Amino acid sequence: MDDSSFEDEQDRIQRILNEKKRQELEEQYGMIFSDEEMELPPEVEGEWLDYVAEFERQFEEAEQITIREFIGNPVIKPLADIAEEDLAAELEQLFDLLIENGIHLDFLTDVDEQEMYRFIAEEFLDEEMDNIRIEGMMHGFIYEDFHPSDEYDSAFWAEHFLQALFTWDQAALEQVIDEKILFDAAAQPITLVEFRQMVEAFYAQNPVILAFALESVYSLVEGNEAVVQTLISWERFPADLSQGITIEREVDLLMVRNAFDGWDVMQVSWPNLMDK
Repeated sequence: MDDSSFEDEQDRIQRILNEKKRQELEEQYGMIFSDEEMELPPEVEGEWLDYVAEFERQFEEAEQITIREFIGNPVIKPLADIAEEDLAAELEQLFDLLIENGIHLDFLTDVDEQEMYRFIAEEFLDEEMDNIRIEGMMHGFIYEDFHPSDEYDSAFWAEHFLQALFTWDQAALEQVIDEKILFDAAAQPITLVEFRQMVEAFYAQNPVILAFALESVYSLVEGNEAVVQTLISWERFPADLSQGITIEREVDLLMVRNAFDGWDVMQVSWPNLMDK
């Protein structure tokens, strides 16, 4: 048997083993796999199925323990005992300790080093988690899940609105608006139908959009409302793609907090989009 034939036979055997693994996962854990063949080499797919099986096994039996226990109950210096010039090094050691134990903590907003260290030492390590350990697996956590930032959240949903607009995703666009309290750029009430007409007019003016970019985003929150200021740019092409034009706009979006602690768009101040 030549090398090519041997590899084909190994792949065939691996596919048979993979099918057996999928059946076992379906029977034991009720997992559902797509009928379409996975776009993975058989050996890679086999390793992935082994990972899934081990995760499901451990998850079924996992107890809740604190993150402090998960990383071995290390001695952590109190923030008050750390000199300012030593804080960066101590914080780096703390992050290294978490990573070594399969824990990744992310900060989405600008948080200073003192607050980072305080949060980890005084709050985060006492949070509970599933006691699951698999080689290569990382448990992911986000600071803002514990300390939400209205500025970050309102800016996030404003970006989502603009991304949906520039990718022609009207369904996603309407998920980020409050159809009960929509206003045009002149602060006059408009209906959802009028909003859709404005979006359609924008698409008519921009048949082909390329290279959309958000240059900057800034959010100012007052109570349940926020003003998100953005600088955006894009390339507009006619339908025949003959010649493109680069356009840059400053866009202000008035956002309102919704019942699910997300943010909806009430008003967009942008020439030729929300003006009647």
